[in-house]
Amino acid sequence: RPRQLFQQKTFTSLAEVLQQPDSVYKLSLSGMQFKKFPKEIKKLRNLRELYLSNTVGEALPKRLFRMKKLEQVFIQFGEVKIIPKQIKRLKKLKRWKNNRPRVSLRPSFFG
Repeated sequence: RPRQLFQQKTFTSLAEVLQQPDSVYKLSLSGMQFKKFPKEIKKLRNLRELYLSNTVGEALPKRLFRMKKLEQVFIQFGEVKIIPKQIKRLKKLKRWKNNRPRVSLRPSFFG
């Protein structure tokens, strides 16, 4: 059984997470600039927390919403404006934090 989530290491390198994808519970892609969101993230089956400050483009990729264990997503100071309707697939999502007033989630998204 894994340690409590707050005790888990927050990974910050895609190269590092790909070496041990099943051990990644927390990932920060903050500050990284991508033309496209990395496909490799789909290999992180145990990912629970994702930090995307100052990252990605205007839309989050739909594949992000196939991550069944994802509980928390933090987006700050990014350009994300579009949240795909597939967010409803994240049944374990407890916390969505973004500081963009134009992007909001209604309580109906959480159940």
